[in-house]
Amino acid sequence: MNKCFICGLTALAIACVGVPGGFTNVGFPAIAVSAAESGECGEGVSWSLDGEGLLTVSGSGKITSAPWDTALVKNVVINDGITAVCDKAFYDCRSLETIDIPASVTKIGEMAFGYYYDEESGGSEQLSDITVFCDKGSAAETYSRENSFYFKLRGVLSNGRAGLDAWWTFDSEGTLEITGTGEIFYSWGNHLVDGKLVKYVETDDVKHIVIGEGITAIDTNTFFIHRNAVSVSLPSTLKVIGEDAFCGCESLTEIEFPLGLEEIGMTSFFGCPNLKSVMIPRSVTRLSNQLPFGCDKDSRKIPGFTIYGFKGSSAEEYANNRGFDFVALEYGDIDSDGNAFTVDDLVLMQKYVAGWNVAANRLTADIDDSRTIDIDDVILLQKAAAGWKVQLGGAKELP
Repeated sequence: MNKCFICGLTALAIACVGVPGGFTNVGFPAIAVSAAESGECGEGVSWSLDGEGLLTVSGSGKITSAPWDTALVKNVVINDGITAVCDKAFYDCRSLETIDIPASVTKIGEMAFGYYYDEESGGSEQLSDITVFCDKGSAAETYSRENSFYFKLRGVLSNGRAGLDAWWTFDSEGTLEITGTGEIFYSWGNHLVDGKLVKYVETDDVKHIVIGEGITAIDTNTFFIHRNAVSVSLPSTLKVIGEDAFCGCESLTEIEFPLGLEEIGMTSFFGCPNLKSVMIPRSVTRLSNQLPFGCDKDSRKIPGFTIYGFKGSSAEEYANNRGFDFVALEYGDIDSDGNAFTVDDLVLMQKYVAGWNVAANRLTADIDDSRTIDIDDVILLQKAAAGWKVQLGGAKELP
């Protein structure tokens, strides 16, 4: 055969190998190449990647390597049985849109997913648009929170962000639960996104509000007109309740403020006609005079509304200024029967500190005003009951 002819065919073949899609540049039909791959990525753990970019990991054990082509991965499903995901397991999967992680995964390594290498900066950057499907309280939820990735929880109707470091969940029982740290704001209602109404939670569907430990402030209007909420649980870490925070919560019948609360904003419980009384901790030094509570939505005083607080406190001042009934609390009156430092008070206090579920008045039980109720309060109560002269509320003395 003519050597020149053979060389020409060879050159043509070499040139075509470097052309995406095979021989299409010279009129030949393109050769279909399957992107499906599979293999092992840990002891007892296998993976498969289909032509649509779906990477599925199955088996029992830990993901310890990442042998897949990261450029082809768009969605990841990790099946139940996988227990851990190694560092950078899905690193540089730049087209990643979703990742589904089961509760069986209890450990997720650094930059396991959601990160890629950026040539310009020479370092790692975050993907801005991925969704993590996971279980409430799982390692995947923790990883998503710590890395600020959007996540969807199984077993709840909806969830989302409620602050810079706080998140909310809403379940079928009507419970709106908020966890995290710092200040929270309203973010679970209906919103306009790109001109379209996106529905998260109808405020009228909220029946119970549970705010977890670590939350320190409730922003303005956060629970505005959650008219069917019958209960609210506040954390001991809460310091500030903002303006109109619970305004219009018509079904609310009681609220228990934490010992360390410092500020209650204007009209924060305005328009709560079934809230007949409030007990204000001594720690509240900033209490708005602009009707934080005690009036219905038409600014009419709620009949019989009563404020419980300590003498000389902001609570007493507000009650006097607005003409509300005021009942002075007394340190050591743990059972709220009007008599302090009795044997009944002592027994109740001991049970409360021991963890019993008893109806103890936390405000009067915090005898040393430390904002916690502990053995130190029990000792002070014992001494006072025995007739000793002790410090009350961090300042007062028993006569």
